[in-house]
Amino acid sequence: MALAIAGATTFYSCAEAESEDRAIFSNSLITVSADSVAISGKNTVRFLSGDTLVTGTDTISVKQGKGNPVFRSSIPILDAAFAKGMNSSRSIIEDTVSPHLIDCLELFSLTNPEECISRLAEMVADSIITAPSPAYTGRGLWVTAAAEAGITAGNREWLAAVYNIGERTLAMEHRIAYNSQQRLICGIPMTHMGANDYLPRWMTEVNRFERFTLMSNVVSAGAYRALAQANAICRGSDPIELLAKAQLLSHSINIRLWQPDAGMYNRFLYTDVYPIPARIADNAAQPLAILFGVATPEMADKILASTPWYQAGMPMFYPSPAGSPVMNFNYSYPRVLSLWALAAADRGNETVLSASLGYLLAKSFGDEADPVASMQVTMCALRIFTGIKVSDNALVFNPVVPEFLKAGFELSGFRYRNSELTIKVKGSGNKIVRFAIDGETKAHPIFNASLNGKHTITIILSGNPLEKTELPAQTQKWAPPVPEIENLSPRICKIEGAILRDVRYVLYRNGTYYSMIDSTEFHLPDIEEFSEYCVIPIGKDNIHGFCSAPYFHAPAGSVKTLQAEDFAPGGTSHIRGWRPSLRYVESSPKDNSAIEFIVSIAEPADYIARICYANGNGAVNSGDACALRSIRVNGTTAGTFVLPARGDGWWLSSGFSNSVQLRLNKGENRITVEYDPDLYPGNSSTDVLIDYLRLVRLSDN
Repeated sequence: MALAIAGATTFYSCAEAESEDRAIFSNSLITVSADSVAISGKNTVRFLSGDTLVTGTDTISVKQGKGNPVFRSSIPILDAAFAKGMNSSRSIIEDTVSPHLIDCLELFSLTNPEECISRLAEMVADSIITAPSPAYTGRGLWVTAAAEAGITAGNREWLAAVYNIGERTLAMEHRIAYNSQQRLICGIPMTHMGANDYLPRWMTEVNRFERFTLMSNVVSAGAYRALAQANAICRGSDPIELLAKAQLLSHSINIRLWQPDAGMYNRFLYTDVYPIPARIADNAAQPLAILFGVATPEMADKILASTPWYQAGMPMFYPSPAGSPVMNFNYSYPRVLSLWALAAADRGNETVLSASLGYLLAKSFGDEADPVASMQVTMCALRIFTGIKVSDNALVFNPVVPEFLKAGFELSGFRYRNSELTIKVKGSGNKIVRFAIDGETKAHPIFNASLNGKHTITIILSGNPLEKTELPAQTQKWAPPVPEIENLSPRICKIEGAILRDVRYVLYRNGTYYSMIDSTEFHLPDIEEFSEYCVIPIGKDNIHGFCSAPYFHAPAGSVKTLQAEDFAPGGTSHIRGWRPSLRYVESSPKDNSAIEFIVSIAEPADYIARICYANGNGAVNSGDACALRSIRVNGTTAGTFVLPARGDGWWLSSGFSNSVQLRLNKGENRITVEYDPDLYPGNSSTDVLIDYLRLVRLSDN
C-alpha cells in the first residue's frame, strides 16, 4: 500500500525541499531519511517519485483511501506512512470489535469520533467498563478516550454517559483496590501493549493483584481529570473535587514510585504488607505519566533524558527482565513509541520525538510492515505536527515541528463537525507567530465549531529551537535472576544458585534495607516481632532484579486463626464426601452470604487479615471466575478480599486471599466477611469456600 499525494497545493519551495535530504533518524540499525528507510542494510524502501516506492525488488503504487485526509510535505516517506495509517485506521475502527484504547485515545477520537464512541460503548456492561476480571484496574484509559471522542464530536449526551460510567467504575475500583496505607490503587493493569510481563514465578494471581503499578495509578489519575472536563462541559459543575482526587493520586505516585537517582519511575510496588519498589521502568506507563500531568515538568524532562533506548528501539521494560530474549526490531512496540513521541512533543524534546518517529516510519514499510506503526505516524502528523487539540466546541492548535519539517506541510480534507479544513504549517519549533483562518489573522490559535463549510488555516512558526540532547542509547541490559530462597530452619536461609561473583544480594526487612548478604547461607535477625523479609539481587551497573518470594516471621501469640465452621454451618455440595466438606463453609448469595467472626483482643493493634479459601469456578487465569468478598470490622467497611479461581473444579485446593489491614479494638471485635452484589456488578462467580480467617498482629513500630 502507498499513498496518492497528487492534487495537494504545494506549501513549500523546491529549494527548501531539496535541502532536506539528511536523515530524520539514524543509528547502527536503521536509517530513515526524507525518501528512504534502511534496516541493517536490508528491506530498503525508497521513493522513485510522487506516489511510487520501491521495497525490495517490488515497485508499488500507493493509493489514498477515498474521503481520507491527505498529508503533503517535503518528506515523501512521512506522507506515505500517513496515508497508510489513515487506510489502516479506517479498517480497524470499522472491523475490530474492541479496538485498543490507546488507538481510541490518540487517533480514532479525532478522526472517527462517532464510530469511536460506538466501539467504546460496546465495552460497557451494567454501566461499568468491562475488564477481564475484578482484579484488573486501570479502566480509566477508557474514560479518557471516551471523553476525548465526545468532546471532538460535541456529543453532550455521550459525555454525560461517560461521566456516569466513569464515576461508577472508578468508585468500584477504589472500593476493591484502593489501599489507604499506600494511598494508591493495586491491581493487575488492564492496559496491555502485548509484551510478556516476565513476572517472578512465585507470583500468584493474588500477588499480581497486590501490586501497586505505575500504569493503573497513572491511568486513574488521568481519568479523574477527564471526568472533571466532561462534567464541566455537560453539567457546568465545578470539577474541583475530581481534580483534587487526581492531584492526591499524582502526589502519591510521585512520592512512592519515583526513582530520584535514576530519573525514572519504578514499575510497581510489590510483596505484601510492606511493599518495595520494582526498580524496572514501564515504558508504556512513563510517557502516560507525562501526558496525564502526573509527572512534574522537572520529572518529565528527566524521564526523557534518562530512560535508555536500545538499538532496536524503546524497550517495553528497562532493564530487560531476566529470561527475556534479545530485543530485536519486532519487539519495538508502535503504541509505546507513539506515547514517547507525544510526551517528547509535550516537553519540546526534538531528540526523543525524532527517534520515536524514526522507528515508527521504519516499522511502517518493508517485508514485516506493521499497520499499527503507520497509524501512529498519522497520529503524530495530526496531534504533534499540526498540533490539533480538542476543547469544548473548538479546536486549539499547538504545533510542534522538528527542524526536518521546517519547509512546511499541508493537511487537507480534515473534517471537524460541519467543517472541512485545510491546514498549512510552515517553519519549525513550537511558537506561533501567525495564525490565520481564510487569510484573516486571529489573536488566538482557535477554530470554533460554529464555523461551517470549507476553511483554510495558516500557521507560521517562529523557528525557535526545540531541545536537542544526546539520545540515552545503550546496549541491552538484563536484570539479574530472581533469587530462590530455601529455609534451612526458621532463622537460617540459603540462596539457591547464587552468583556471588556477579550479583550482590541485599536483605530487606519490612520494606527497607536491612543488610548485605555475603554468602549463600545467611541468618535472619533475631527480632521477635512481625517481619516480612525478601532478598533483592543487584547486578552490574547497579541494576536491580525482582526480589525473592517474601518470607514472614510472626512471633508466638501474634497469629489468630478463626475457623469458619466455628461461626457458620460447614459443608458444601462442591466437595464429594461429607467429612472433607465440613472443613469449609460455603459462601454464596443464598448460603452464608455474611459470616461474622468474633475475636477478643487484649490491646488495640493493627492486624493483617487474610482468608484461606477454595475457588473451583474456573481455571487459574479465568478472570470471570474471580470472587470478591467485602470485609467490615465492627460495622465499618475495611476493604475487599479478592479470591481468584485456583483451578476448574479444584474445590479442595486452598490458598490465601490478598491481605487487608485492620485496626482491632481492645475486647470483642466483630469481623464480617460478606457477599455484596453491588461490589462488582455482573460478576458471575459468586460461590467460594471459606476455610478460615487468619489475623496477624503487626509490630507497634
